[in-house]
Amino acid sequence: MANDLSAIAGLVSSVEDVLGREGVPEPVGAALALVLDELLTNTVSYGFPDNGWHEILVGLDVAPGRIDLCVRDDGRAFDPLQVPEPELDAELEDRQVGGLGIHFVREVADEVSYERERGWNVLTVTKHFLLETGLSPHSDL
Repeated sequence: MANDLSAIAGLVSSVEDVLGREGVPEPVGAALALVLDELLTNTVSYGFPDNGWHEILVGLDVAPGRIDLCVRDDGRAFDPLQVPEPELDAELEDRQVGGLGIHFVREVADEVSYERERGWNVLTVTKHFLLETGLSPHSDL
């Protein structure tokens, strides 16, 4: 997809449709759709300081009980895993701005990895789920 906020909803909807056709339980697909929306919104909003056209690549690998979602972009180098955990117990006026999106991604995912590969950011999110129930064996989602 192009680095355009208006392109996100269509891509996220398409990914959610694919997950449904692949037999991924709806709660898992919906959670991953929110994760993808968050990652793409942040990438488009903050990743391209030159305001030029860039391509963002999204890969999806669905296997029984496991989904790997990969987002690649050629924006500025940024490892979201280096963002400190937000202080959720702090008073609202004392909190740092930002960081809740990647916190959400970490909470939903069972694994998250980042690499900078040949000028591209490569973020991979893995979600495991039980085929019978759709529940994650590792988290609440």
